[in-house]
Amino acid sequence: MLHAGASSIYARAWLPEAENALFVVGYQDAELLGHRLLEL
Repeated sequence: MLHAGASSIYARAWLPEAENALFVVGYQDAELLGHRLLEL
């Protein structure tokens, strides 16, 4: 859900670069970063 730990740090560092991607599989809580990314 990208709300804590290394996953959120890596996502913030890697996602601005065009050659990187993030694949979301499974449920993302509406209050957390993973859900916000799906809405972009």
